Amino acid sequence: MTMGILKVRFFLAFVRAGFDILCADLDVVWLRDPRPWVMGQINSSLLIAYADIVVSTDVTSGAAENDRAAWGLQQELNTGMLMLRSSPGAAVVCEAWVARMQREMVSIEKLPKNMLQWWSNDQTFFNEVIQRSLLLSDHDAKHASDPSRRRNAAAHLRSIDRRAERGAGLARALHAVESLVAHPRASGAQLAALRGLQFRQRDGVTFAIGTFPYELFASGHTFFTQSLQARRGFSPVAVHTTFQFCDTAEFAWGKRSRLRERLLWLVDTDSYYQRVGPASEPKPEPTELGYAGFLHLDGERRRPRIGSGGARK
Repeated sequence: MTMGILKVRFFLAFVRAGFDILCADLDVVWLRDPRPWVMGQINSSLLIAYADIVVSTDVTSGAAENDRAAWGLQQELNTGMLMLRSSPGAAVVCEAWVARMQREMVSIEKLPKNMLQWWSNDQTFFNEVIQRSLLLSDHDAKHASDPSRRRNAAAHLRSIDRRAERGAGLARALHAVESLVAHPRASGAQLAALRGLQFRQRDGVTFAIGTFPYELFASGHTFFTQSLQARRGFSPVAVHTTFQFCDTAEFAWGKRSRLRERLLWLVDTDSYYQRVGPASEPKPEPTELGYAGFLHLDGERRRPRIGSGGARK
């Protein structure tokens, strides 16, 4: 938790100094340039490029990738990939995030030191801060039938960044949205595919939040477990080694093993692959170098016995 507080304070320092920042956990591997998605160069991401906050999610299927499901904003938000604009909205969220973690630190001090606090991490409290912020139902940047909601949303997006080049880009994005809304029969599918935003308010400050596409800013579930990107024939922008065993501080090398399987961890020396590890369940627990990437199993393989009814025993 202490590291989480320091991290978000670090974010705040940059945001207050006028910098937009794209942050990633150490267990994220970047495979493509993310700038087209965060700068509005991808049609489906026109709006998220101008939000106060854009975050990855733990979404595992396309069922959450639509307006009805709020583009994954109703599910677990994963701060492993996080875009923060230099805006009052991003700053107020970070301030509330730090304050919530500080209150949790006081609570943790009252508990036994050996109690595992798996829920007490910075991501948990980011989700709490977002979900407990007031949802502004009168702001909707792509609402098809209520122009006042679109105007309210546009007004906030214009307030985030007043630099001329950003303003020109946002104007093009908002014009594109209005064109899609004006021609629903011809452009309905394009409007539906345009990633929407939520507008919320905290301590009297409005912020817009969106999510990165789950297929391209991939979790460990979609990339390793489902092999979704490989089956569909494209490379993600980034891979976050989540949704797996062996990711605790005591056994962190499970993440590296996952990356090795997909040839995304290429820094091992030849000696890593030159020995067989000890038998199963060695004691004490092996280190990554001691285990050497291999598991030697002792035992005899036996053929299954076939019973009188033909069933295997």
